[in-house]
Amino acid sequence: MSTNKIRAYKGFKQDMTCRGFQYEVGKTYKHDGPVEPCAAGFHACINPVDCFRYYTPAGSVFCEVELSGETVTHDGDSKVAASEITIVRRMTMQEFAAAIDEHAEGERKASNTGNRSSASNTGDGSS
Repeated sequence: MSTNKIRAYKGFKQDMTCRGFQYEVGKTYKHDGPVEPCAAGFHACINPVDCFRYYTPAGSVFCEVELSGETVTHDGDSKVAASEITIVRRMTMQEFAAAIDEHAEGERKASNTGNRSSASNTGDGSS
């Protein structure tokens, strides 16, 4: 459990609903009660590509969001359940694709550093 602010991504139906709850860009929503992935609270994914597990690219809307309050991570992917969510902005598919690329690039940089790293050109013994 954490109480930090987390930048994440969330999918919605075309009418900006998720599980029957209506959302609006620029608004913050708060959940009272326990927070549990796949059960209670507001959900979003840190890795934008994980949104495709829950919403298909065609026919869905994707937004950048900020999760805060009580947060609990999901074991199966980057999904996070939170007691608070702010819908920061609605993203075009091009912006969402760029966010996927940015996240992937960040993961590559994080995993390709240090001595003897195998997929990097830096460090002693890298190949």
